Amino acid sequence: MVFIILDTETTSKWIKPKAGYQPARIVELAWKIDDAPTKSFLIKPTAFFIPTDVNEIHDINHRMAFINGVEGDKVLQMFIDDILAAGDDVTLVGHNLKLYDLPLLLAELENYKFDQTIICKIASLPIYDTLIHSRRLLNTEVMNFKLGTIYSYITRKPLDNAHRAAADVEATKIILDYLVKYENYICRH
Repeated sequence: MVFIILDTETTSKWIKPKAGYQPARIVELAWKIDDAPTKSFLIKPTAFFIPTDVNEIHDINHRMAFINGVEGDKVLQMFIDDILAAGDDVTLVGHNLKLYDLPLLLAELENYKFDQTIICKIASLPIYDTLIHSRRLLNTEVMNFKLGTIYSYITRKPLDNAHRAAADVEATKIILDYLVKYENYICRH
């Protein structure tokens, strides 16, 4: 099995339009395949604006992303190419992947007019959501299930650069490894 760990940073927490809010757009996408180096890209905001209030969360502003970003379709194509190159036994991994990152990723593939076959392939991949598994396995051991809290519980260190996609991918990988070992231990005993 090949794990592809991913994380997004976005313009909003709303995936669908909500009164006074535009639906979220991806401003940074990072992923890593198993233990390979993490790939991380700012998305050039050509068809959307990065509001100043989200800058306080992930420290990505519109000007920075516009100057340093890569066209969204190119970043998404690199991500798809890595999925396809990984073979047929791919599992997508993320923290809150099921309810946030994956639906948002699929929406962005639609926004950039990717082929429905590719979108359906990604939508049908198995997932391992570290938020769901943390709640199930660590339900009495931590005060909340935020990525930084789970990471700190496991490593006994704070999560540096939280809410930047590459740092969150690295933290999610550590959480994934811990949860898989923990679950295997429980199953054997």
